[in-house]
Amino acid sequence: MTCIICRAEKAPSPEHVIPRALGGSFVIRRVCRECNNALGAKNIDQGLIEHNASVERRVALQLAGNRGTVPDPIGDAISHSIATGIPDVKVRLSRESGGYRVTVKPPPHHNGTVPGFHERAYRERSIT
Repeated sequence: MTCIICRAEKAPSPEHVIPRALGGSFVIRRVCRECNNALGAKNIDQGLIEHNASVERRVALQLAGNRGTVPDPIGDAISHSIATGIPDVKVRLSRESGGYRVTVKPPPHHNGTVPGFHERAYRERSIT
């Protein structure tokens, strides 16, 4: 078979025209393994799959990728404290049934003197 990318005579490799992670099911066998791997690596397929609009649709449609998982765009926010712009004030996001919990924590030695920090904000809130 002549590869349609590199034009070399090589064994064919199944290539999803639309990446499987985006719901693609149409497969061609006119691409060699080397070109198929190059397309799926950090080049064309990966850039398309990781684009914000693609991730948003994958989450909405629950489209799993090659690893069998649906993207979790909130995961990064949950694993790190969120910057507040107020010194030593930390905000954490955690999952709970039906939504998320936001926790705002004051500095360890909070005595009401931190500019921009209000005690009423120091409580957990659920968002769904």
